[in-house]
Amino acid sequence: MTVTGKETLFRQSPEFIWKGVAIIGVYCLVHMLMRLILPQTLASDDAMEAFFSQQFHLVYSLRQPLLYSWLVYAAKNLLGDISLALVAVRYLLLFIMYTGLFLSASIMFTNRRVIVAVMVSYLLIRQYASLSHLVIFLAYYYAAQQVVDAEVLILEKNKLEHGGITEYLYSLLTFGSASLVFSSPLLIVVAILFPGLLFSHHFILPVDAERHLLAAQILIAMLVLVVTGFLLGIGNYKPRWVFPALILLPFYLFSVLEVHPEYLKRAKKYIIGVAIFSVITLVSRYVNVHVDSYEGKGFHRILPIRGLKSTCHPNGVRR
Repeated sequence: MTVTGKETLFRQSPEFIWKGVAIIGVYCLVHMLMRLILPQTLASDDAMEAFFSQQFHLVYSLRQPLLYSWLVYAAKNLLGDISLALVAVRYLLLFIMYTGLFLSASIMFTNRRVIVAVMVSYLLIRQYASLSHLVIFLAYYYAAQQVVDAEVLILEKNKLEHGGITEYLYSLLTFGSASLVFSSPLLIVVAILFPGLLFSHHFILPVDAERHLLAAQILIAMLVLVVTGFLLGIGNYKPRWVFPALILLPFYLFSVLEVHPEYLKRAKKYIIGVAIFSVITLVSRYVNVHVDSYEGKGFHRILPIRGLKSTCHPNGVRR
C-alpha cells in the first residue's frame, strides 16, 4: 500500500490502524478497571500470585519468567502496590499482544472484515482476561491432560474415579460461552465505528503471498519461543500468552485458497511448521506433567523477592 507516495508494509490506511489500536487500548483499560473495582476478580490469581512471590526464599518453584518478575517489581516501585502492579503488567502485556496481532493482520490482509474477524476471535476472554486462552487451542491442553489422567488412574489405581471427559467438555463449553459474552461488545463497537464493514458481498480480496510469508515468519518465530519455553521449563512458562496469536492460521489458510497454486506450494512450509509445533506442544505437555520442574535454587538471588513481598500479608492480601 502507498501512503503519501511512500511504500508501506501495511495494507491498511493509517487512520484504520490508529482506530484499531485505540479500540484495543480502551478495551484493555476497561477490563483492567473492572478487575481493580471488583475484588472477587483479584482473589483467585493476583493475591495468590503475590503470595507465591513470598515463597522464593523457601525455594518455591518459579511461577513466572524472570523478565515478568522484574517487570512486576518495576511496576510495584512505580505504583507502590503489588496487586495494582500485577494487574498493570498483565494488561500491558495483553495490550501489546492484541496490538501485535492487529498489526500483523493489517500486513497480511486487504479485507478489513477479515481483520475484524481475527480480532474478535482473538478476544476470547474469560473472567476479564484473567485467562487469555483461545478456545480452539484449549483442545490441545485437554487432550494431553486427558491422556495423562487416564494413564495415571488406570495404571496406578486401576480404575476411573471421575468422569474426565465430561469435566473437560464442560470446561471447554464454559470457556466458549464466556468468550461470546466478552467479545460481543467489541464486535458492536467495531460495527458502529466501521459502518458497512461487516456486510459485504466480497469476503476475501486478493492477497499478496509475499506479505503472507512475511507474517508467517513472524508467527513461526513466536512458535519457536513457545516451544523453547516448554522444553526448557522456564519459570513454569505459560503458553496461553502466545497461543492466541495462532488465530491467524485459519484465516491465513482460508485466504490463500484464492492465490496462485505456486504460492500455496510455498506456504506448505508454514503449515508443516505449525503441525510440528502442535505435536511438540502435546509431547511437551505430557513431559511437563511427569517431570518435576527445576526449583531454581540459584535463581531466587536475581529475583526482586524482597521488593515484591514488602506489601503483602502471608495470605497475599494488600496491607
